Amino acid sequence: MYLCTSSRYDVKLNGLAIGGTVQKPRVHITENFEKCEAGSFDYSFEKGSLLASDWDRYFDVEDIEVWGIGDDESTKRAMEDRRETRFAADALLRKAQKVNKSLLLMDFNSRAVDNKYFAHKDFTSDHQDM
Repeated sequence: MYLCTSSRYDVKLNGLAIGGTVQKPRVHITENFEKCEAGSFDYSFEKGSLLASDWDRYFDVEDIEVWGIGDDESTKRAMEDRRETRFAADALLRKAQKVNKSLLLMDFNSRAVDNKYFAHKDFTSDHQDM
C-alpha cells in the first residue's frame, strides 16, 4: 500500500495505491475520489478485471467506509488531534493571507524583491542631466 495525501511531494500519484508498484498500482484511489483506476494485473492479486467489464479501467468513488481500531478514548483523542491540526493549519493560512502592504512596498522600493515596478525611477534619474 502507498498513501500520499499532499501534492507538495514530487510523486506521480496522489491518493491511495494498493498492489502493483507506485508507478502502476493495481488500484489507485485519487485524493478527490474521481477518475480512480483499477488495473487487471499485478503480482499481489489474482489476474482479472476488478470492475464490471474487462474494458472498464476508471471509476469514481461514490461511497467510502472507514474503519478505526481503538476504544472510545482513543477515538476522542484522535478527533481532538485532528481538530487541533486543522485549527493550526487554518491559522497559518490566515496569517499567510494577511499582507502588510507598507512592508511589501518597502521591499519593492528597496529592491529586496526583484521587480521592475520602480524601474522608471532609474530611467528618469539617468536622464535628468540631459
